[in-house]
Amino acid sequence: MRRINLPDFSLEKISQWPLLTQSLLATLMACTLVFSAYGMMIQNKLRERRSLHQQQLQLMDDVAGKQQWSAMLPVYQQQLNALHTRLEQMVLPVAIDSYLPKFLQEIAVNANDYRVILEKIIPEKERVGRFYREMGITLVLKGSYRQLALFLSHLANSAQVSFHDFTINDSDGNKLHMMIRLKIYQGIRT
Repeated sequence: MRRINLPDFSLEKISQWPLLTQSLLATLMACTLVFSAYGMMIQNKLRERRSLHQQQLQLMDDVAGKQQWSAMLPVYQQQLNALHTRLEQMVLPVAIDSYLPKFLQEIAVNANDYRVILEKIIPEKERVGRFYREMGITLVLKGSYRQLALFLSHLANSAQVSFHDFTINDSDGNKLHMMIRLKIYQGIRT
């Protein structure tokens, strides 16, 4: 049996290596070269495939969500109709110029924007002075302290309104129950 001497296996003496060792080294280098070239060539395609697979999964999730929404559409329609009915019951017919309906609509939109629950709108009888008209409205609201503050701040800046007689009670958890009386003023043209 022949003894293997490690110093004989330097690359300078490669021609003196046994033929089997030279063949194994050449095969190993060829395989490494082929696999690295193959990896470099398909790497972009693999990345693109992973990206498309992620998009496919996202689209499948989106479709599943849309199917749930479409399945719930009749329920949402019923809820919307119930809200319209409730809103019609809350707003009593009031005999005053066209600014009041716009103002009431603004109250409802702002309540929705600031996530304040508008439980009741109670209009009062219009009072006519010498140079102005005054209309009282009582609002029953529910929301967090911040929501109510933002809603009332926006309301104070939107029209000729003054706030009177308000009460705030703890409703449930972090929600407050507020009852506030507003007075809306409009000048009379003489």
